[in-house]
Amino acid sequence: MNNYTLYPLTPMQQGMLFQSLSYKDTGINVQQIVCTFNEPLNIDCFRTAWNTVISRHSILRTEFEWENVESPVQKEKKQAAINPVLNDIQDLNTDSQKDIINKFIKNDRVQGINLKTAPLMRVTIFLLSPSAFTFIWTFHHAILDGRSDRMILEELLLCYDALVEDKIITLEEPETYRHFAEWLNNQDFSTDEQYWSKTFEESDS
Repeated sequence: MNNYTLYPLTPMQQGMLFQSLSYKDTGINVQQIVCTFNEPLNIDCFRTAWNTVISRHSILRTEFEWENVESPVQKEKKQAAINPVLNDIQDLNTDSQKDIINKFIKNDRVQGINLKTAPLMRVTIFLLSPSAFTFIWTFHHAILDGRSDRMILEELLLCYDALVEDKIITLEEPETYRHFAEWLNNQDFSTDEQYWSKTFEESDS
């Protein structure tokens, strides 16, 4: 029995995959979110919170396959996990810490994302002091947009706070991206194309 489900990419994902394969080492379609918190870090709770979120959202357990197939597909795995990388720079002064983090962000972006291995993201932590840390969440734009990444981040922080405080939280069951992709790929956009073609023709006249 396969431990994954295959389904086609959406048109937007196909475009992003093409760009990423065509312009390697440029950081194209690589997104980064940088967060700094003035509180101690519980690394075990932080790791568990990330993997809880990954287990809840199928798109975070998704990887891409484009070789030896008729057309690119995404592979939704039943399980995937992440292990944040921890960097201790507490002994450095503030300016040195900023330089290290800024250089890392730049290099991390152009490193790209391995699109064949879920999750298509990584998390790197920098300990700034016993009561402050910064983390960089790097992910591929083909799995998250500007609204969903914030939803994931909010959920992560809810899970993290609950684990640190040893509380139980109840979250709504999320929709699967597969359902959206299948719905989108079954739509007939010919009417929309005619509308926009006519609209642009009229605006040019």
